[in-house]
Amino acid sequence: MTESRRASLKRYNSSPKGVATRKKYQTSPKGKVVHKRYEDSPKGWAKTRKYHFGKHGPAHFEAQLQEQKNLCAICGVELTIGKLGRHCDHNHETEQLRGVLCGFCNLGLGNFKEAPEKLRAAADYLEKWGTECATP
Repeated sequence: MTESRRASLKRYNSSPKGVATRKKYQTSPKGKVVHKRYEDSPKGWAKTRKYHFGKHGPAHFEAQLQEQKNLCAICGVELTIGKLGRHCDHNHETEQLRGVLCGFCNLGLGNFKEAPEKLRAAADYLEKWGTECATP
């Protein structure tokens, strides 16, 4: 799907007409069957999106969370349930679980395309300019 198509769908889905169409479909007999099939499928647990487990199950997620003492693996902030709360970080090629992150660290890794060289360059940039920008 192209970027422009994705943006167009996002605009439509958030418009009043898009919301009404989606609600109408979800309450229709066909929509209910499709939704039930999604909930019952191995990839589409109802909690997957709510708690951001990714493709890993709740047990895997909870074990990792306990190992990390309910703290983000990167910044160390206490993890809470919510929209940007707890995210199951994993390698997208191997599907290996790496840890549980707060929403901000998860977004940060995603924005840098999980490329260590880009993250190092960003850290170098901040260290270079951090002290000079602090003076008024």
